[in-house]
Amino acid sequence: MVRKRWTLAGSLLLMVALMGGEVAAPVVAVTATDTPVVSSAAATASQKLSSATASSAANSTDTKVQTSTSQEAADTAKKASSATTASGKTSAINNTQAAATNPVIKSIIGQQQATLAPGITEQKLTYLNQNGVQNKYYSVALDPKNPNTQLVAGTPNDGTATGLQTVRNQANAAISHGQQVVAAVNADYYNMATGAPLGNVVKSGTEIYSAPDTNEAFFGIKKDGTPVIGSAATYQQIKGDLQQAVGGPSMFVKDGKVNATQVAGSEGNEPCTAVGIKADGTVFFVVIDGRQAPLSTGISVGDFAKLMIERGAVNALFLDGGGSATFVAR
Repeated sequence: MVRKRWTLAGSLLLMVALMGGEVAAPVVAVTATDTPVVSSAAATASQKLSSATASSAANSTDTKVQTSTSQEAADTAKKASSATTASGKTSAINNTQAAATNPVIKSIIGQQQATLAPGITEQKLTYLNQNGVQNKYYSVALDPKNPNTQLVAGTPNDGTATGLQTVRNQANAAISHGQQVVAAVNADYYNMATGAPLGNVVKSGTEIYSAPDTNEAFFGIKKDGTPVIGSAATYQQIKGDLQQAVGGPSMFVKDGKVNATQVAGSEGNEPCTAVGIKADGTVFFVVIDGRQAPLSTGISVGDFAKLMIERGAVNALFLDGGGSATFVAR
């Protein structure tokens, strides 16, 4: 099983972009027992995207191009697994109540929340799991039907070709084309030689890449703003109605329940990235830092699925992990 040993982030990402006007300064609410690391200051589309990676405290304000959560910069092997569609009818409250019987989080020891732009919220948690092991949690959430925001499939140089480029550079390319990007995460598994993702890619209403793996699940935004997570079969049924879409190897939460506890190439506790949809339609992306014990150890796929339910996910798609796990925000 091949594991990446270079520092290039994934070839595909999801970006949260603010449409129109200047980006508002973050409004930061801090309820932390440790020293808060406040989100970066106000920025306009013409300014650089600053790093807020899920990394060690020593690197949290690092301005390197690489924004991987892993100092080792290793990654899992890329192999997709099948997933099924879900309608998502379980309420977020019921999800939380069900997860409370066997929660992943034992206690939250640090919490920060910031408004990156109107309607786009960033959250950072430091928590202890049931074994007393510490992890760092990074998340950005938004309503995809908000007319002032949009989710965009990121690609190298903001183009229509696949390839290898860091998350930050993909975001900066979108900024250079007029998008006011305020946050970005890595997405699908990919071919380490070519940068081609394993899943389908829809960008701005056009399918720009057709998946070689016919079992690859997906996350997408329909043209009316409705978010959807589903199987490869569902993708084929609705792809003409998708505005944006990227793949992921496993729909590991379905209808408010854990749907998968293993993803090929992601064994043990690792940095991980996922996207979830709540009962009210809110989309939230989560990156768990790892390989940096005792600061942040990482999480297993099964515990990550349970954690997504704890945080309100009705459906969730595992995107990627290891050295590719990346979170950037203004």
